[in-house]
Amino acid sequence: MVTTIRVVHQLGDRVALTTGSTEEGDRVVDRHSGRSLLHGRAVAAIAVAALVATGGCASAATSDVQAAAQRFQTAIRDHQPEVACGMLSDEARSSLQSTSARPCDQALDALHLSGASPGAIEVWGDNAQVRLPGGALFLAEFSAGWKITGAGCTPRSGRPYACSVRS
Repeated sequence: MVTTIRVVHQLGDRVALTTGSTEEGDRVVDRHSGRSLLHGRAVAAIAVAALVATGGCASAATSDVQAAAQRFQTAIRDHQPEVACGMLSDEARSSLQSTSARPCDQALDALHLSGASPGAIEVWGDNAQVRLPGGALFLAEFSAGWKITGAGCTPRSGRPYACSVRS
């Protein structure tokens, strides 16, 4: 008996997986083309290696994103806009300053952003979204770590988020 992992639903980049078992030597067949993909142990080895390789990275990235979002939200809540400005990406900081014609800390303070605790996190490679009550933060990973690329973001039906601070 060999454990395999099967894709049961795929929507864009998101894939739902399920585990199952096959007998040694069973063929794995593409359900659309009918072509044989791999056999028994090869499927299990590849699936386990993929889960191990991506599982650790995803959880580490999620943890790093959580920490960055929490630091930013704490700086906002504690009225420390200069600290929060240091957590913005260079592009987001420049954009905020040029649209407001003020230094970053004054412009950020004037937005009266919510300092709510971060909620659900989604990470896609070097980009992430952190849900907040009524909105979201967007982050990107740089050599210096995760930086805020969008803050004060509110959802719009069928359209991209509207963000007060954006890259």
